Amino acid sequence: QEASGSRIEISRVLEVNSGSIIPKSSVVLVAEINTDLSLKEEYNNFDLQANDQIFVRKNPDYQEPIHVVVDGEVMYPGTYSLTLEGDRISDIIERCGGLTENAFLEGVKLYRKTKVMSKEEENIISEEFKEVILSDTALYKKYSKDLVNSELGIRSKKREFEDINVVSFEMNKALKINSKHNIILLEGDSLVIPKSNSTVYITGDLYNYEGTGISVPYFERKRANYYINNFAGGYARENNKNRTVVVYPNGSVKRSINYRLFSLSPKVTKGSTIKLMSKEQVEEMEATPLDWNVAIEKTLIKVTGVMSLYLLINRITGSF
Repeated sequence: QEASGSRIEISRVLEVNSGSIIPKSSVVLVAEINTDLSLKEEYNNFDLQANDQIFVRKNPDYQEPIHVVVDGEVMYPGTYSLTLEGDRISDIIERCGGLTENAFLEGVKLYRKTKVMSKEEENIISEEFKEVILSDTALYKKYSKDLVNSELGIRSKKREFEDINVVSFEMNKALKINSKHNIILLEGDSLVIPKSNSTVYITGDLYNYEGTGISVPYFERKRANYYINNFAGGYARENNKNRTVVVYPNGSVKRSINYRLFSLSPKVTKGSTIKLMSKEQVEEMEATPLDWNVAIEKTLIKVTGVMSLYLLINRITGSF
């Protein structure tokens, strides 16, 4: 299928000169390939010769099929090939037969693969051996080029691996064709639709009798502080009310708003997780104030290192 509608080329050796190692060759045939992978009748009698080279070109319009996985509360879960470039969430849900009655729209997650390049570096010559080379004339003459290569070119290994991220969106809006939440699907995407969840999970630095996370029933229009006060024993002295966090089923996060005189905790939906943080935890997360003396010292060290490297390379290259 990749060659359908493309073309084929044949290169042939036209002249072989016994006194020359390299033979002369030329392209003797360029033919279009039909959609059924056949050639025109005029090429049916074309005879191949020894050493002919045949090149079948790939159709520039051909695209590999794009596969996505839909799992959970749909009528027909499984792996699907996208039929058109630009297929969106609503398109694939329709092909899956729609959602089941138990589908939990607030908890739908889209997992997307992202290619990430990692780079590992190592010096060709160790710092200790560099000092030995610079102090010994004989070694310097022998390893000077290697020393330059070690300074100018660092041996690097690039590795590509896949990372999986969660794409945050609202499923009830994604089912509308013109909504911005109706995201275009990409190769390797996984759409997971969980079952309906009518509970709320509370975790973190709790003041309840066990000090562990608990699941409680969901109550409409109640905020995080209601659940903490009524099911988790309330706020302890060590708790920081302003840093109460709610993680919603689709992966988005909100925290309490501090109005100085009072704080307003986030709204809670079905399947949410309420995270209660202590003052010690908040202090650990706060950014450490910048110490300008340390920053300037580190900058001077880097500048000195660069200048030393520059002088070292000039000293080596100047002797060639």
